[in-house]
Amino acid sequence: MSRQEAKTQDAIFTAFFELLSQKSFHNIRIAELCQKANIGRSTFYSHFASKDDLLIAVCHQLFQHVFLTSSLAEHKTSQKPHKGSLEEQVTHLFQHFKENADKVTTLYQLEDDYFIRSLKKELANYLVPQMTTDYSAQSQLPDELLEQYVVDIFLTTLSWWIKNHFTHDVSQVTNYYLTLLK
Repeated sequence: MSRQEAKTQDAIFTAFFELLSQKSFHNIRIAELCQKANIGRSTFYSHFASKDDLLIAVCHQLFQHVFLTSSLAEHKTSQKPHKGSLEEQVTHLFQHFKENADKVTTLYQLEDDYFIRSLKKELANYLVPQMTTDYSAQSQLPDELLEQYVVDIFLTTLSWWIKNHFTHDVSQVTNYYLTLLK
């Protein structure tokens, strides 16, 4: 992607989030999105096939960064994949969600459940392998049930944190989540 294309995409993303803070996803029109981003309709359609495609791209961009690296310490030093402890992995996730609080809150509250469905898939790929290693040996539960539990408790914790406007410290929220899993 060229620098100009990246700038245009950023303008579209920014306009999209501004409009989402004012109205529901389904009430946003491409014309007003283009006006807010200061681009033409053809430019929008050269980047995205539809408003739904834009939502998918926004989620992908957020998740790509959040799930690209696996620990907070690694995030500060490099972009090479490295599996840290479960606590480090969870802290890393919550740290990214806090850093992107406005976007996460907006996407979490959409009447379209694409963000939640996508987040569930990412969490299943990211957290569940560690959890099944740590917990399935001690558990009589089927792996599928354990996977659903791990993901649902994370989403419940994230939802609670969003409702509390991210006021609790990341390490505290990590501790709450890990305590709920015990």
